[in-house]
This record gives sequence, structure tokens and C-alpha cells, in this order.
Amino acid sequence: EEESQELVVSEEGQKLALRSLTFYEHGLLRGTCVSDVLRNRASIFRDRPSTAKDYRLSEPVDHLDAFISHNWSTPRWEKFISLALHFNFKIATIVASAVALLFFVLQCIGWVPLVQEVFKEHSSSIGVCCQLGSLASFFLTLFFVHEAQTWLPWKRPMVFLDKTCVHQTNDILKRKGIESLPAFLTHSWSMVVLYSDVYLEKLWTVYELATFLLLFPDGCLAVQPVFFPQVVLRSLLLVCFSRLSCAIFFLPWCQEALGEELKHTKIVPSLLSAVILLPALFGLTLVFRRWAREVDAINKRVQNFSILKAACLREADRQIVEGNVVSFSKLFGFVSGDTSKAGALASFDLLVQQELPRLLHASLGKVGVPYRYAVAIFAIYVPYVLDHISGQVIDGTASAFSVVGLVLWGIALVFCIGPLTVAMCYSLANWSLLLEGAGAMLAVTLSTFFALAFYATSILCGINTLLQYSLHKSRVHIGIFFGLDVAFVGIAVFLYRRPRSQTPVRRRLSNPVGDSDVECDDSSSTGAESGADSVLEHANLVPIAKGGALPRAEY
Repeated sequence: EEESQELVVSEEGQKLALRSLTFYEHGLLRGTCVSDVLRNRASIFRDRPSTAKDYRLSEPVDHLDAFISHNWSTPRWEKFISLALHFNFKIATIVASAVALLFFVLQCIGWVPLVQEVFKEHSSSIGVCCQLGSLASFFLTLFFVHEAQTWLPWKRPMVFLDKTCVHQTNDILKRKGIESLPAFLTHSWSMVVLYSDVYLEKLWTVYELATFLLLFPDGCLAVQPVFFPQVVLRSLLLVCFSRLSCAIFFLPWCQEALGEELKHTKIVPSLLSAVILLPALFGLTLVFRRWAREVDAINKRVQNFSILKAACLREADRQIVEGNVVSFSKLFGFVSGDTSKAGALASFDLLVQQELPRLLHASLGKVGVPYRYAVAIFAIYVPYVLDHISGQVIDGTASAFSVVGLVLWGIALVFCIGPLTVAMCYSLANWSLLLEGAGAMLAVTLSTFFALAFYATSILCGINTLLQYSLHKSRVHIGIFFGLDVAFVGIAVFLYRRPRSQTPVRRRLSNPVGDSDVECDDSSSTGAESGADSVLEHANLVPIAKGGALPRAEY
């Protein structure tokens, strides 16, 4: 009789879990424009009581572009930078490129003044506005473009944020919104996890992650550690600082300060490049060492994860969350229907321990930094090439060979040598974690010199030599330069490629209503549809709008 009662309770729990996957009231599915989330440096994340005004920042939608999962104990500025980099990076890159091209045209027609640089006793014109303008516009767009949402000609992504999409002052609507968290996920194209030290220690964020992993094992989940944007932006500023230092060195007044003996020494420019790059690469190595330590700490925390250890303010919420996790695990075939609650929760712990490191690896790539961000770190050399070409145009020394040579030089540096240097810094920094104290600093120093040797050799003995041959109007050397660019950029892209998902597992879904089973295959990118929607249709529950089967969102 007790077993029969437990079975009835289990079936009732599964039915309630199924009902939580869809909305039964119009208007509950709401989304907030990402610009409203980021406005005023993400003031919505301030630690203050919620009001009805926060709820009015959301509006009824038919789907969500992203579900933002975060902890309120994480500092507001860390979440702001993480979300700005995730959602504004592409538009910031486009704006910076447009500004660089605009200044390039203005410099070429003489509307913007250029400066003189002295290299090996030869004076020539060179621009600076492409570099300064693109750098300034990149950071301004990255951190402030959302403030101009009303003037933007395109629609920004609509996202789920608990504070704005779930009513915080109306207890009835708040309870309905909380109970519908799985439904918000089934209507989301992607999930963005703002991972911090406490993410796996809070029950509600664990619940959001659990629902996504159980419903959409091959869904579009981006794990964004809140420290990662600092790695990218600090590295970018270090490289920009080295470029600025190099530009200052070749100004006439700086050359005059060197004295006649140093000016006539041919090796000075080469030594200068190494000296200027040394502090930048040392800083890069330190930044990536801390990032490698952070990734290592994340993996260790995940291996010790247990949903039973997650903190919760109300024990009544714990019963709901754990009950739904158990029900979803049974519904989607991760455990058998007769598995106990303790066994189902233990299986979920194992799922998180296995899947979260894989998802983190997929989000960051094999190198620990996605290729687009590694390119962005050295992207200052793209406007530098434009400044150089505009100087040749003004001086009348520009030719097809010199322009093509400079373009190939910039491509090699930004898309190949730079990312490979980042990969080397991260790999060596990761190796240095085996050491502590003086040994660690020695490892960092050696790593810096290895990276410097690779970077300087690639530039001084590689692309600079090919550039000089290109300036002599040699079609053969241009062809060799182009072929090497294609080959080495291909190597960099291959090195940074994201790991493929593991072979999809065919799972048999237990029937919560009838006696038959429903089989689904998650072999495609729309595995969400074959998972959650199959169960919904099998239980005769039709959602207002299907969101899980929508295409993957990319920002």
C-alpha cells in the first residue's frame, strides 16, 4: 500500500513537472530588452527592493533570445562587464571598424592631419586617428551602446531576467512566475550562465541549470565566468599600450633624445620592439595565469558539486526544486521510473559534474579563450595598417604592392601570430600552476621569454622580412606571403576550434500518462524540440509558443 501511494505521488509530481514546462496564462511569458538590463551600468542588479516599475521593464513575447542565469550575490559590475561583452561585442567591433575606415578616408584626402615618424633616419608620414578612434569607439560602444537603444535601427535581443520578468511585489504573480521557470527555459533560444564562485552553491541557479541540462542536453548554453571579460579587456589594453609605446618611440622628438650613437645603430629598432613587448607579454602571462587558476578552481568546484549542499532561504522551495529535478530526470530518461529520490538526485549530481566542464570547454574553446577574443586582443594592428597606408598615400609612396604587403602583414599579425601568442601564454601559464612561490614566478618569467621569443621572431624574422620583399614589387614574394597567411591563419583557427559535442545519446522517455514510450533522438541542433516538445505533445500539453526548437542564437 505504501509503494502504491509513493507511485501515485510520483505520477502526480511528474504531471506537475510537465505542467511547469508551458504557460497556461497569456501574459506570463515576458522578456526584457537586453538594453534595459544593461542601462545605467546594469543598475537593475543593484541590491535594492524590487518594485512594480522593474516588472514594467518587461513585455509579453512569443520567445526569448536568452535566459540569463545569475546569482544576486555576484557584484553588479562583474555582471555588467560580462553581459556587455556577450551582447555588445559584435556591434562594438563593427562600429570600431567603421570608425577606423572613416578616419582612413579622411586622412587620405588630407582632412585629418598626420604625424611624422623617424625610422632608420628616414622620416615619413603616418596617421594615428584610425588607432585612437577605433579604440575609443570600441570601448564606448561596448559599454554604452545600450543607452542609445531608442535611436538604434535594429531590435536588440529579448532576455529573461528574474527581477523584471517575474513580478516581485504581487505574491500571486510571483508564485506563478517561479513555478513557470522551466517554461521560460523551453521558450528560450539559449541560456547565458554568469558563472561565479557561488553559482553552484545556490539552489535556484542550480535548478535553472538542472532544467536546461535535463531538457536540452545539446542546447545552446554559454558559460560565461564573470572573471573572463577582465582577462580579455586587460590583455587588449596591454597590447594597445605596447603599440602606443612603440609609436611614441619613433616620434622625432624621442629619436632626438636618443642621441647620435643610438640613432645610427641598426639593431636599436629590433631591440626596442623586444623591450616594449616584454612588459606587455609579462602582463599577459600574469593575466592568463590567474585565468588558468580560475578555470582550474571551477573544475574542482564542479567535481564536488551536490544539489543537497545548495543553499536555499525557504525549505519549502527546496522540496519543489528537488521534486521537479527528480521528475524531469525520470521523464527524460536519465534515470528509470522506479529510481528513488536520493538515487535520482545523485544521478543529477553526476550529470552536472560531467556536463558542466564540457560546456565550459565548449564555450571557451581548447585554448581557454575563444578565437574571436584572441583576435580582438591584437586587433589594434588593423587600424595601425590603415594609418600606415594613409601616410604612404599622403607622401605619394603608396603602390599596389606596398598596400597589399601591409594588408597581408596585418592579417598575419592579428589573425595568426597574435592568437598563437595568446595560446602560448595560456598554455605556459596553465603549466605554471604546478608550481608555487618563487618557482611560480620563475615559471612566469620563463613563459614570458618563450612568448616574447616566438612573437618577436615571427614578426622580425617572418612577416617583416616578407613585407620588405613585397615593397620591392615582387609578385613571387606577394604570392608566398599570401600562401603563408592562409596556411598559418588556418592553423590558428584549427587550434582554436571549439570541441564537438559528444555523440548524442538516444534516450527513451518514460510515459507519464499512458503505457507506451516515446523515443527521441537529440542528434541535431534542435534536440530541444525532440526532447521537451515530444514530452509536451505526448502528454497533450501544447505550449502557447514553442521556444526550445528555435535556432541557436549567436551574438
